[in-house]
Amino acid sequence: MLAFWLLGCTGEEAVPACGAGFEVSPSSAVVTVVDVSWENASGEPTRVEVHDAEGGLVATEWRSGEAESATIIGVPAAAELEAHLVAESGNTLATCAFETGGYPTDLPPLTLTGTPGWDGLLATSYVGATAASMVVDENGTIRWYLMEESGLLYRSRFRADGGGIRYVWELAPGKGWESYVADVDWHGGDFTELSGDTHPTHDFAVLDDGTIGMVTSYELPMDEDGGLPLTGNTITEVRPDGEIVELWDALDDYYPGGAPEDDLAAYWTHGNTIQLDPEEHAWWIGFRNRNSLAIVDRTTGETTARMGDSFSDYTFGTGARYSAQHAFQFIDGGILLHDNREDSGDESRVVELAIDHEARTIDFVAELKHEPPLWVYAMGEPYRLADGTTLVAWSSGGVIDDFAPDGTLRASISAELAQGVGYIEYHDTFPGQVELR
Repeated sequence: MLAFWLLGCTGEEAVPACGAGFEVSPSSAVVTVVDVSWENASGEPTRVEVHDAEGGLVATEWRSGEAESATIIGVPAAAELEAHLVAESGNTLATCAFETGGYPTDLPPLTLTGTPGWDGLLATSYVGATAASMVVDENGTIRWYLMEESGLLYRSRFRADGGGIRYVWELAPGKGWESYVADVDWHGGDFTELSGDTHPTHDFAVLDDGTIGMVTSYELPMDEDGGLPLTGNTITEVRPDGEIVELWDALDDYYPGGAPEDDLAAYWTHGNTIQLDPEEHAWWIGFRNRNSLAIVDRTTGETTARMGDSFSDYTFGTGARYSAQHAFQFIDGGILLHDNREDSGDESRVVELAIDHEARTIDFVAELKHEPPLWVYAMGEPYRLADGTTLVAWSSGGVIDDFAPDGTLRASISAELAQGVGYIEYHDTFPGQVELR
């Protein structure tokens, strides 16, 4: 016997009777999340598939236990769907029809133009009028979301254990005086602040052992002459046992003579991105207001190199210099870098750079630009896929572009006016799931 119900009609939704030992329960908080549990007496592996009128959408991985449960993420909102309990032989053991509720009215949609040439998911965020951590697919469909009442969410990442999302939240731009790195499950519950009393800003990275590396901020008081307060950044790690360790301070390397020059931007290093180079066991951290990247040995906490206008240890070839840059990706022989440029008269780009660490040189290889030109004053990140596709978040412009391997712009996902998008993290699918189309 099949049971039907409407999500949101009552305070607590009834669990439908889908068949012996088979239950489906939509999340009461996130309409694209469904919990399933089932008993298996078939003697072969089973899984649960979610179908719409055109066929299968997403499924759990095959399970061999006699009693199983799973959370399915990324089902369509405002849709009539069926959950099928399927044996590996192809037999359907039970079916349950259900409906999902609509997105929150204050979660604006994204718009796709062009034909995307990639498949997968991007963990990202809304930054602007709406504050939300979210996961979107190649069509711009929001497959998962978590709303904040206010503030700014710059970075979202999948949890390494597959159980949810982590994101960095700040009340106001950049300096992180009220901020945290949050950990939530796919239902938007089990909320935990992971950053202690530190002030994370913009970005964090998660290592295989669970260590979180954060860009953090602090402010020195004004001097006796009434000068501006100096805002610095650190690399701070949250270790797996919860210990919080400050590894490195940017002011030690970017103001070796003491006070900064007569430039308002110089009073804030503006750290905005961090990644670990696993081969060198070193953190790379970027500073918008210093037009520079620094490399920091994770074992010793010592600076091994600075790359950029401020105190650079590297020389730049023609076309290779960058300014006000944000996120980057390690690629063979160098990096892809989001080169924002410093003022609205410039055109932002993604630049591919070849880096020779022995010769200490940085050379231009290629660049990508949005059409028509964009100047992106905040955030921005490129991500190159294995097939050569490059995805680019033009963050303050509210656009995510899909460039073919030859540099052709194939498609764009756009947010509404006054709405930006955050940094991006690519995934094939949600943990423990299979995309069926």
